Amino acid sequence: MSIRPTNGAAVLRGNRQRLQQAGFVELLFDVVFVFAFTRLSQRLVEHVDWRGFHTTVLFLAM
Repeated sequence: MSIRPTNGAAVLRGNRQRLQQAGFVELLFDVVFVFAFTRLSQRLVEHVDWRGFHTTVLFLAM
């Protein structure tokens, strides 16, 4: 891989690989992760105290 300046801009050149598409399982995992993160954020907003904070951090750690 090499970076060569061209007209003040850097151009990144490397091995050309075929594009990879995300599979169904990866997309499903992303949706579940975003949903869980949204629910935990909402719970933290509803319970603005140390207990709510600790519960949210505990669930995030799982």
